[in-house]
Amino acid sequence: MTNILIFSLVFIFGESLAFVLFKIMNFMLLKNWEFSFSVSVIKGMIERFFLFLALAYSLPHALIAFGAIKIGTRSGLTRK
Repeated sequence: MTNILIFSLVFIFGESLAFVLFKIMNFMLLKNWEFSFSVSVIKGMIERFFLFLALAYSLPHALIAFGAIKIGTRSGLTRK
């Protein structure tokens, strides 16, 4: 149980640090300071958390399932 807590804390720290750094870079390059979350950002964080835990616990089946779901949802969008 402590491993998942440590992994979660490392992930949250890394995600928040990356979010702030990219917002600072966006401000420096584009002079646009917009501090908001969108649905796609939150979905991306959930996807990265799933991949992070799957790699940390050596679950290859989770990676295969994730890849299949991503391909399936992308191909469904391109058919329309």
